Amino acid sequence: MENDLDQCVTILAKQSRMTRAWFTLTNGLRIHVLTRLSATTSDVSTNAPTSPPIVFIHGVMSSSIHVMHMVKTIPADAMVYVIDLPGYGVSSNPPLPPTHMTPVQLLETYADIISETITLLSTESVHLVGHSFGAMFAIYTQLRHPMLVSEMTLMKPAGLFPTLNAYGYYFGIAFHFGWVQSVLKHMMPPRILSTPIVQRLLSPMYRYNLYTLAHPTSNAYLNPSRFITFRNRQVLWNTPCIQKLCMVVASPCKVRVFFGEKDPLIPAHQRTLLEYLFDGYTDAVLANEGHEMESSNYVFLPENKDKAVLRPTERSQRLIDDDASIHQYPRIISIYGGSLSTKDTEANMRRYYADFKRRLSSENAEE
Repeated sequence: MENDLDQCVTILAKQSRMTRAWFTLTNGLRIHVLTRLSATTSDVSTNAPTSPPIVFIHGVMSSSIHVMHMVKTIPADAMVYVIDLPGYGVSSNPPLPPTHMTPVQLLETYADIISETITLLSTESVHLVGHSFGAMFAIYTQLRHPMLVSEMTLMKPAGLFPTLNAYGYYFGIAFHFGWVQSVLKHMMPPRILSTPIVQRLLSPMYRYNLYTLAHPTSNAYLNPSRFITFRNRQVLWNTPCIQKLCMVVASPCKVRVFFGEKDPLIPAHQRTLLEYLFDGYTDAVLANEGHEMESSNYVFLPENKDKAVLRPTERSQRLIDDDASIHQYPRIISIYGGSLSTKDTEANMRRYYADFKRRLSSENAEE
């Protein structure tokens, strides 16, 4: 299985004109990275790149390969690195399984791994891009190692708020118990995937997806289970990152956040809370886009560099200072949690949005 999986990665990387490399961290982890050199790197007669290197952090049920399509649209003068997080793609296993860590410990562990990898990739601060679950890792990386990250773009970020979308209960069950992997594992054992007839019938990308989804290198696919809590037949993100995001925005780091108009996992209407918190937050919804990252083609074009930027306000500072805010878990699950009823889940989301804004209103703050 490993040889065929590695061959799939090599073929796909060549198709996108990216090179492969492995980096060994101090804890012994081997991290796989795809690299696209900037146009100026191989031409000493030109000036140095005008933008910081871009480092992509993928989400769960994803890897570096799934970002390659988007890399093609990034201006040629930028260095681009795409990391396979431990337990994903072809990187080695994480130091501990997710079930042995608290949610915060897991976030901090991955943040430290990402930061050490960045120091091996670049001598300057980088533009860190986090997609879906990778957005949480990106936020914690900047907070723990602020000198390494000068810009940040969050694409369809998971975990900003405790509420899920209308179908969040069902997504939560799938992520919590890893049913997708369990089903695929029995449908597509490695001995079938690696047979010559399957290799002829299925493209390298298709085989790669089946390998990494059905047979991940570790149980890292259970990472989301640490952040999804079930109680009284309701589900909620238990470690929302919105307060942490406000801390990043308050720093010198430039932050942009984008949502997909048709995202079934991270609802685009979450932007209304960011519009309430931050100044000048506009152009944040990617038209006709779902949750996948492959189709986000125009976010990094030069003419769009100032879209969806978050700027601090008194409200965002209030959220940083408010340790008793309603974004805190666990006492809110019975009020705002998602349930089997999509109608009830939508009502709980609307209640959370209203209470969130009320909590941070200037009138309430003066009490």
